[in-house]
Amino acid sequence: MVTDPESKDQAWTVLLVDDQPDNLAVLRGTLEREGYQLAFASTGEDALAILPELKPNLVLLDVMMPGIDGFETCRQMKQMPACRDIPVIFVTARRETYDLIEGFSAGGVDYITKPFQQEEVCARVRCQIELVILRQSLQEQYSHTQELLSQTLTGSLQIFHEVLAGFDHNLFNQAARLCQLLKECGPALGFPNTSQLEIAAMFLPIGLVSLPPATMTRYREGESLSAAEQAMIQRVPQAGAKLLEKIPHLRKVSEMVLYHQKGFDGSGFPENSLSGEAIPLGARALKLLSDFVKEEGTAQSGLRAITRLRQRSRLYDPYLMEKLEDYVFKKEEEYDAMVQSEKAVSFQELRTGLVLADRIENKEGVVLLNPGQMITDMHLLLLRNHKEFVGIREPIRVREG
Repeated sequence: MVTDPESKDQAWTVLLVDDQPDNLAVLRGTLEREGYQLAFASTGEDALAILPELKPNLVLLDVMMPGIDGFETCRQMKQMPACRDIPVIFVTARRETYDLIEGFSAGGVDYITKPFQQEEVCARVRCQIELVILRQSLQEQYSHTQELLSQTLTGSLQIFHEVLAGFDHNLFNQAARLCQLLKECGPALGFPNTSQLEIAAMFLPIGLVSLPPATMTRYREGESLSAAEQAMIQRVPQAGAKLLEKIPHLRKVSEMVLYHQKGFDGSGFPENSLSGEAIPLGARALKLLSDFVKEEGTAQSGLRAITRLRQRSRLYDPYLMEKLEDYVFKKEEEYDAMVQSEKAVSFQELRTGLVLADRIENKEGVVLLNPGQMITDMHLLLLRNHKEFVGIREPIRVREG
């Protein structure tokens, strides 16, 4: 019995296709002793009908049959998405070179010639099953490696993002809130997978590290900037995109960062003719949601933030705007129920996983975290540092995540 080395009780299924009952009986007697699970079909049409549901590990296919022959059966089988990777061994009494070439061209992997030799049949079947096992093992290893690399990249980016919190905690808070919003409303906006959008959201402000410290301070404090400084601020997305495009697999993310300040009407940065749906979809979503997060932070209400965005609706994709409005209205309807679960806690009672129901400020009035953010280990470190050196305002209103 041929089995997967890691699953000693797993039998492998072989489909036998032949219009001659005597041939099927010989193959059955040979392969059943080897422990294979067998299925049978007497024509190519019957085989094609049962293949998608049966999904055998191997097909032994007679060449000469009534109706469509074995070569055509194999060609049609290889066009079926669920069956194209199933190996086919042709069974034939024909030994001419052009027959062998046609069989391999049709998608076959090997031949068994009639009359059957039991040892040959077993050896050729065993060889193909072992190749199936090897392919499955390699695919599993590849998938595991890809998942590990993805987790490593995501974790590294998350650490880098949190380190940037020390550069400007307000920008960090906005980026964290944007990531959270993307996870929550991404599917409602038509993004079932928001992973790339979340990475882009983490690094929207990364281009600010290219600014001179004095310019950054004036920009942060809302002071007037010179024309040269304003030009530098405008080029921040470009600086961020150039940094990100150096990381493998983040080219699409860098494109989102580059265009996230581009209005749907074509205004904004970069200054080019791109407008409407020609702007990358991810960038259009980030433009809308990042502006929503900024307005939400000052208006302290999702509905008021939507009202402010409507006043400059030309900047946003109409479809995404409509979906965001629907999402915000639905969340507001759920707000009363959420309020019932809120509680006031001290700093010592804070823990990861709690969600802020109100902003947290230090005793100088600086906003440290905004409502809706889930507490992380980095947040606790940030708050602990402010508590020790400045103090934070307590109690803190939270709810379970």
